[in-house]
Amino acid sequence: MAGVLAALVDIFLVQVPRHPSFLGGPAHQGGWLSNVVRDLVGDILPPSTIHALEREFPVAFDPSTNTKLEIPIPGLGPRTHRFQSPGHDPILGLVFGVYDVLRGTFTGIGKDGTLISQLSPGYDPLDQGEYFFVRLLEALRLVVGHQISDVATPAGLSAPLMPLAMFFQVGSIGPRGYTIGEVARQMYRSGYDFRHFLAGSLSTAVAEVVVRGAWVVRRLTEGGSVGEAMPSASHPRLRRTLFLAHLGATAVNAGKIAITQNPLSLNWAQWLALFRYLIPEAVRVISGDEARRNAAVDAQLSSGWLDVYTSINQTWMRQGRTVITL
Repeated sequence: MAGVLAALVDIFLVQVPRHPSFLGGPAHQGGWLSNVVRDLVGDILPPSTIHALEREFPVAFDPSTNTKLEIPIPGLGPRTHRFQSPGHDPILGLVFGVYDVLRGTFTGIGKDGTLISQLSPGYDPLDQGEYFFVRLLEALRLVVGHQISDVATPAGLSAPLMPLAMFFQVGSIGPRGYTIGEVARQMYRSGYDFRHFLAGSLSTAVAEVVVRGAWVVRRLTEGGSVGEAMPSASHPRLRRTLFLAHLGATAVNAGKIAITQNPLSLNWAQWLALFRYLIPEAVRVISGDEARRNAAVDAQLSSGWLDVYTSINQTWMRQGRTVITL
């Protein structure tokens, strides 16, 4: 049920980001939820706030063209420079962005999948005389502040971890025969940014709330304490239920992509949620935890049946009847 509800939110409310056309397909006005999130972010971060943040949080990983770079980065341009710069990624930026700010470098990913790091023109590394921890905190402050300044810009930030797709230089997709990496880059150009990712995350949250809420209610009705009813994903049974819910929602999303023939139908947040639970489940199965658990259950059941037979035999012996032999 949770997976179905999440899938319905994705299909009818999230849909795809607003775009003029993609891979030769028709234009789309965008899903209702996607547009609502985009407008909401725009209201929170108006242009005046964006300009102020840009001045306050300059970073080394922000070149938008190859004009002043010593080593050209294939495909780098104003519309894609944030996607091709790992420092702008909400997650990767905590590593690559901080590194670039500390070193005064610009790390970029070419559309051909090459990773290039070089000195950033006009940007000096943070003061080497400061304590490293102080410089690290300052670099982190600059990275996060700069990312916030870019969230509501026309191009926006990339969806978390999605730039890594550019390393997959395989496949022949669409009339132009794009690789997986180039499709991901074109998706960003067509509006698949962090704001649309947030919209997709809401459908994922539906599955989480339904499953975890049902878990709490069930544990409490069974007489469990509040502590026992806490929906921690470390509990194997709850984690497995969450995995199955996200597996169902992800399967529907895969069908949505196949039917529409539009990669923009991808719910990246849903796929990340699936991987979040798939990895520990796979580790549990591979490590043999499931086999040990089943063996323990079988042993407990066997012990229970032995106790039952022993009790029956003792009762029959007291009555002078034939003993049951196992």
